[in-house]
Amino acid sequence: MFTGKCPALTHKRLAGLIIPLIVVGVVISLADADQILFIHINKLAQHLPDMIWTNITNMGSTLVGAVLISLLWHKYPHLVLHTMITGTLCTLCVYSLKIGLDITRPHLALDHQLFHFITTDINSPARPSGHTATAFFVAGTWLTLIDSRPVQALILILANLIALSRIAIGVHWPLDLIWGAVIGLSMGVVGSGIIRQMIPSSPKAEELYRALGSVLCLLLAYYFYLRPLPYPDTNTASYSLIYALLGYSLGRLVYRLSVDKKEIA
Repeated sequence: MFTGKCPALTHKRLAGLIIPLIVVGVVISLADADQILFIHINKLAQHLPDMIWTNITNMGSTLVGAVLISLLWHKYPHLVLHTMITGTLCTLCVYSLKIGLDITRPHLALDHQLFHFITTDINSPARPSGHTATAFFVAGTWLTLIDSRPVQALILILANLIALSRIAIGVHWPLDLIWGAVIGLSMGVVGSGIIRQMIPSSPKAEELYRALGSVLCLLLAYYFYLRPLPYPDTNTASYSLIYALLGYSLGRLVYRLSVDKKEIA
Protein backbone atom coordinates (compact mmCIF):
# COMPACT_ATOMS: atom_id res chain seq x y z
CA MET A 1 0.00 0.00 0.00
CA PHE A 2 1.28 3.47 -0.87
CA THR A 3 2.08 5.39 2.32
CA GLY A 4 3.89 8.40 0.94
CA LYS A 5 6.98 7.38 2.91
CA CYS A 6 10.29 6.22 1.48
CA PRO A 7 13.53 5.74 3.45
CA ALA A 8 15.98 8.62 3.24
CA LEU A 9 18.80 8.04 0.76
CA THR A 10 21.91 6.37 2.21
CA HIS A 11 25.21 5.49 0.56
CA LYS A 12 23.99 1.88 0.38
CA ARG A 13 20.92 2.91 -1.65
CA LEU A 14 22.90 5.38 -3.74
CA ALA A 15 23.78 2.71 -6.31
CA GLY A 16 20.11 2.49 -7.30
CA LEU A 17 20.36 6.01 -8.70
CA ILE A 18 23.97 6.05 -9.85
CA ILE A 19 24.10 2.77 -11.82
CA PRO A 20 21.23 3.68 -14.22
CA LEU A 21 22.92 7.04 -14.91
CA ILE A 22 26.22 5.33 -15.69
CA VAL A 23 24.50 2.80 -17.97
CA VAL A 24 22.74 5.58 -19.89
CA GLY A 25 26.02 7.46 -20.19
CA VAL A 26 27.82 4.40 -21.57
CA VAL A 27 25.01 3.72 -24.08
CA ILE A 28 25.07 7.31 -25.34
CA SER A 29 28.84 7.15 -25.70
CA LEU A 30 28.80 3.82 -27.55
CA ALA A 31 26.00 5.00 -29.85
CA ASP A 32 27.78 8.31 -30.49
CA ALA A 33 24.42 9.97 -29.81
CA ASP A 34 25.55 12.95 -27.76
CA GLN A 35 25.16 15.55 -30.50
CA ILE A 36 21.85 14.35 -31.90
CA LEU A 37 20.36 14.12 -28.39
CA PHE A 38 21.57 17.61 -27.63
CA ILE A 39 19.89 19.04 -30.73
CA HIS A 40 16.57 17.25 -30.08
CA ILE A 41 16.42 18.16 -26.37
CA ASN A 42 17.41 21.73 -27.11
CA LYS A 43 14.62 21.96 -29.69
CA LEU A 44 12.01 20.58 -27.28
CA ALA A 45 13.12 23.05 -24.59
CA GLN A 46 12.23 25.96 -26.88
CA HIS A 47 8.56 25.43 -25.96
CA LEU A 48 9.34 27.36 -22.76
CA PRO A 49 10.47 31.02 -22.75
CA ASP A 50 14.18 31.79 -22.37
CA MET A 51 13.45 33.66 -19.14
CA ILE A 52 12.30 30.44 -17.46
CA TRP A 53 15.40 28.50 -18.48
CA THR A 54 17.83 31.25 -17.47
CA ASN A 55 16.28 31.54 -14.01
CA ILE A 56 16.26 27.77 -13.60
CA THR A 57 19.90 27.51 -14.67
CA ASN A 58 20.87 30.17 -12.13
CA MET A 59 19.82 27.76 -9.39
CA GLY A 60 22.70 25.49 -10.39
CA SER A 61 25.41 28.07 -9.70
CA THR A 62 27.85 26.83 -7.07
CA LEU A 63 27.04 29.39 -4.39
CA VAL A 64 23.31 29.23 -5.07
CA GLY A 65 23.69 25.55 -4.20
CA ALA A 66 25.07 26.65 -0.82
CA VAL A 67 22.01 28.87 -0.38
CA LEU A 68 19.69 25.92 -1.06
CA ILE A 69 21.46 23.73 1.51
CA SER A 70 21.49 26.60 4.03
CA LEU A 71 17.75 25.99 4.52
CA LEU A 72 18.78 22.89 6.50
CA TRP A 73 21.61 24.40 8.56
CA HIS A 74 19.47 25.38 11.54
CA LYS A 75 18.17 21.84 12.01
CA TYR A 76 21.24 19.90 10.84
CA PRO A 77 24.22 22.10 11.74
CA HIS A 78 26.79 19.54 10.54
CA LEU A 79 25.67 20.45 7.02
CA VAL A 80 27.45 23.81 7.37
CA LEU A 81 30.77 21.95 7.29
CA HIS A 82 29.46 19.53 4.67
CA THR A 83 28.61 22.48 2.42
CA MET A 84 32.04 24.02 2.91
CA ILE A 85 34.25 20.92 2.82
CA THR A 86 32.46 18.42 0.57
CA GLY A 87 31.08 21.19 -1.62
CA THR A 88 34.60 22.51 -2.22
CA LEU A 89 35.87 18.99 -3.00
CA CYS A 90 32.99 18.47 -5.43
CA THR A 91 33.82 21.73 -7.22
CA LEU A 92 37.52 20.83 -7.41
CA CYS A 93 36.65 17.40 -8.81
CA VAL A 94 34.41 18.90 -11.49
CA TYR A 95 36.90 21.51 -12.62
CA SER A 96 39.81 19.07 -12.58
CA LEU A 97 37.86 16.80 -14.94
CA LYS A 98 36.88 19.75 -17.12
CA ILE A 99 40.54 20.63 -17.60
CA GLY A 100 41.60 17.01 -18.06
CA LEU A 101 38.87 16.03 -20.55
CA ASP A 102 38.82 19.41 -22.32
CA ILE A 103 35.51 18.84 -24.15
CA THR A 104 34.36 21.82 -26.23
CA ARG A 105 30.91 23.21 -25.43
CA PRO A 106 28.11 22.93 -28.02
CA HIS A 107 27.88 26.68 -28.64
CA LEU A 108 31.59 26.71 -29.47
CA ALA A 109 31.53 23.52 -31.55
CA LEU A 110 28.32 23.69 -33.61
CA ASP A 111 26.76 26.08 -36.09
CA HIS A 112 24.28 28.19 -34.11
CA GLN A 113 21.70 27.64 -36.84
CA LEU A 114 21.41 24.01 -35.68
CA PHE A 115 20.14 24.83 -32.19
CA HIS A 116 18.82 27.55 -29.91
CA PHE A 117 21.54 29.40 -28.04
CA ILE A 118 20.93 31.95 -25.29
CA THR A 119 23.94 34.23 -25.59
CA THR A 120 26.64 33.87 -22.94
CA ASP A 121 30.39 34.42 -22.88
CA ILE A 122 31.14 31.13 -21.11
CA ASN A 123 34.02 29.28 -22.79
CA SER A 124 35.42 26.86 -20.22
CA PRO A 125 35.53 23.11 -21.04
CA ALA A 126 32.18 21.34 -20.93
CA ARG A 127 32.49 18.00 -19.17
CA PRO A 128 31.21 17.45 -16.55
CA SER A 129 28.54 20.10 -16.05
CA GLY A 130 29.25 22.12 -12.91
CA HIS A 131 25.66 23.36 -12.62
CA THR A 132 24.38 19.79 -12.83
CA ALA A 133 26.91 18.59 -10.25
CA THR A 134 25.78 21.39 -7.92
CA ALA A 135 22.09 20.61 -8.44
CA PHE A 136 22.58 16.93 -7.66
CA PHE A 137 24.95 17.66 -4.77
CA VAL A 138 22.14 19.69 -3.23
CA ALA A 139 19.60 16.98 -4.10
CA GLY A 140 21.79 14.24 -2.63
CA THR A 141 22.24 16.22 0.58
CA TRP A 142 18.50 16.80 0.96
CA LEU A 143 17.64 13.20 0.08
CA THR A 144 19.74 11.87 2.97
CA LEU A 145 17.36 13.62 5.36
CA ILE A 146 13.94 13.42 3.70
CA ASP A 147 11.66 10.36 3.94
CA SER A 148 8.63 11.79 2.15
CA ARG A 149 8.22 10.17 -1.25
CA PRO A 150 6.52 13.23 -2.86
CA VAL A 151 9.24 15.56 -1.54
CA GLN A 152 11.97 13.20 -2.75
CA ALA A 153 10.37 13.14 -6.19
CA LEU A 154 10.09 16.95 -6.23
CA ILE A 155 13.77 17.34 -5.30
CA LEU A 156 14.86 15.04 -8.13
CA ILE A 157 12.54 16.79 -10.61
CA LEU A 158 14.04 20.17 -9.72
CA ALA A 159 17.60 18.83 -10.01
CA ASN A 160 16.79 17.39 -13.43
CA LEU A 161 15.25 20.68 -14.57
CA ILE A 162 18.43 22.53 -13.61
CA ALA A 163 20.44 19.95 -15.55
CA LEU A 164 18.19 20.20 -18.62
CA SER A 165 18.44 23.98 -18.54
CA ARG A 166 22.10 23.61 -19.52
CA ILE A 167 21.03 21.99 -22.79
CA ALA A 168 18.14 24.42 -23.20
CA ILE A 169 20.47 27.43 -23.20
CA GLY A 170 22.91 25.60 -25.48
CA VAL A 171 26.06 25.22 -23.36
CA HIS A 172 26.25 21.51 -22.44
CA TRP A 173 26.03 18.08 -24.04
CA PRO A 174 23.82 15.34 -22.52
CA LEU A 175 26.90 13.41 -21.36
CA ASP A 176 28.07 16.50 -19.46
CA LEU A 177 24.85 16.36 -17.47
CA ILE A 178 25.04 12.63 -16.76
CA TRP A 179 28.58 12.68 -15.38
CA GLY A 180 27.87 15.88 -13.47
CA ALA A 181 24.86 14.21 -11.86
CA VAL A 182 26.91 11.12 -10.92
CA ILE A 183 29.59 13.24 -9.25
CA GLY A 184 27.21 15.61 -7.46
CA LEU A 185 24.83 12.94 -6.19
CA SER A 186 27.65 10.70 -4.98
CA MET A 187 29.44 13.47 -3.11
CA GLY A 188 26.23 14.90 -1.69
CA VAL A 189 25.16 11.58 -0.19
CA VAL A 190 28.51 10.10 0.83
CA GLY A 191 30.02 13.40 1.94
CA SER A 192 27.17 14.32 4.29
CA GLY A 193 27.38 10.90 5.92
CA ILE A 194 31.14 11.11 6.42
CA ILE A 195 30.99 14.65 7.84
CA ARG A 196 28.20 13.65 10.24
CA GLN A 197 30.35 10.80 11.60
CA MET A 198 33.62 12.72 11.77
CA ILE A 199 32.75 16.01 13.46
CA PRO A 200 31.81 16.61 17.11
CA SER A 201 28.06 16.84 17.76
CA SER A 202 27.91 18.35 21.25
CA PRO A 203 25.55 21.27 21.96
CA LYS A 204 28.54 23.62 22.08
CA ALA A 205 29.80 22.36 18.71
CA GLU A 206 26.37 22.69 17.12
CA GLU A 207 26.15 26.25 18.42
CA LEU A 208 29.49 26.97 16.74
CA TYR A 209 28.31 25.46 13.43
CA ARG A 210 25.14 27.55 13.50
CA ALA A 211 27.14 30.70 14.23
CA LEU A 212 29.39 29.87 11.27
CA GLY A 213 26.29 29.28 9.14
CA SER A 214 24.95 32.71 10.08
CA VAL A 215 28.19 34.36 8.99
CA LEU A 216 28.13 32.39 5.73
CA CYS A 217 24.57 33.56 5.00
CA LEU A 218 25.70 37.18 5.34
CA LEU A 219 28.75 36.55 3.15
CA LEU A 220 26.60 34.90 0.51
CA ALA A 221 24.20 37.85 0.50
CA TYR A 222 27.14 40.23 0.07
CA TYR A 223 28.60 38.08 -2.71
CA PHE A 224 25.37 38.14 -4.74
CA TYR A 225 25.16 41.89 -4.20
CA LEU A 226 28.65 42.35 -5.67
CA ARG A 227 28.66 39.65 -8.37
CA PRO A 228 25.78 39.72 -10.86
CA LEU A 229 24.33 36.48 -12.14
CA PRO A 230 24.50 35.77 -15.89
CA TYR A 231 21.59 36.95 -18.09
CA PRO A 232 21.03 40.29 -16.28
CA ASP A 233 17.83 41.08 -18.19
CA THR A 234 15.94 38.14 -16.68
CA ASN A 235 17.40 37.68 -13.19
CA THR A 236 14.82 39.43 -11.00
CA ALA A 237 13.12 36.17 -10.04
CA SER A 238 16.46 34.51 -9.24
CA TYR A 239 17.62 37.34 -6.97
CA SER A 240 14.25 37.52 -5.23
CA LEU A 241 14.36 33.79 -4.46
CA ILE A 242 18.02 33.82 -3.37
CA TYR A 243 17.53 36.69 -0.90
CA ALA A 244 14.26 35.24 0.40
CA LEU A 245 15.95 31.90 1.09
CA LEU A 246 18.96 33.55 2.72
CA GLY A 247 16.67 35.65 4.89
CA TYR A 248 14.79 32.55 6.00
CA SER A 249 17.98 30.59 6.68
CA LEU A 250 19.57 33.44 8.64
CA GLY A 251 16.42 34.01 10.67
CA ARG A 252 16.16 30.32 11.62
CA LEU A 253 19.86 30.15 12.51
CA VAL A 254 19.70 33.23 14.74
CA TYR A 255 16.61 31.85 16.48
CA ARG A 256 18.28 28.48 17.09
CA LEU A 257 21.40 30.22 18.39
CA SER A 258 19.28 32.05 20.97
CA VAL A 259 17.72 28.74 22.00
CA ASP A 260 21.16 27.06 22.13
CA LYS A 261 22.51 29.75 24.48
CA LYS A 262 19.59 29.28 26.87
CA GLU A 263 19.98 25.49 26.84
CA ILE A 264 23.75 25.66 27.44
CA ALA A 265 23.27 28.24 30.21
